[in-house]
Amino acid sequence: LQKEEIVAQSEKLKKSYNDLENLTNIGKLITANLYIEKINDIAYEPINKLMDAMAFGIGVYDESKNAITFPGVMEKGKKIGTLTYPLEEEQRLAVLCYTRGTEIFINDLENEYSQFFQELLPPKTDNDSKSIIYLPLVSENRTLGVITVQSFKRNAYTLYHLNILRNLAVYAKIAIENASAYGKINQQKENLKIARDNINNQK
Repeated sequence: LQKEEIVAQSEKLKKSYNDLENLTNIGKLITANLYIEKINDIAYEPINKLMDAMAFGIGVYDESKNAITFPGVMEKGKKIGTLTYPLEEEQRLAVLCYTRGTEIFINDLENEYSQFFQELLPPKTDNDSKSIIYLPLVSENRTLGVITVQSFKRNAYTLYHLNILRNLAVYAKIAIENASAYGKINQQKENLKIARDNINNQK
């Protein structure tokens, strides 16, 4: 029995090491990209090697719409386009996660949603998620967006999976910050070009 326990412990340690290595590689892929939609594309399959994440997406707060926007959400191995959740839709898990800055961990949506809402709004896709994790992406006390993994099976997630997503959330937050900085630089370049063109036209 002791030998079996040692073998089992060894396999567990080996899996943890491999998962950590995969997590690091996914983190590099995420932070190397400036577009959320592309991040979803490249991270989807590697994340599914770590957990059942048949639905995966990163949502970013869009000030112009006062909404959480998920560009290029992946579901069942396919991109289903952009989903938008106005902050007025308070009975959405994505909105709750963002506005309260709280983690949401559900393993049986049908029986657990009442912890959060009296009534849950229907999904905007054919998604029939049973297990759901939402994490806020927080930078310097400011919530930038959310990250989610979802499974169509009950009891798909453990605290181990929650911790994996917490690590991925750190990388996603960095990617959003990088994308924001890149966008500001491009806007400054565009403004400078317009100013130069105006000067040249006045000559």
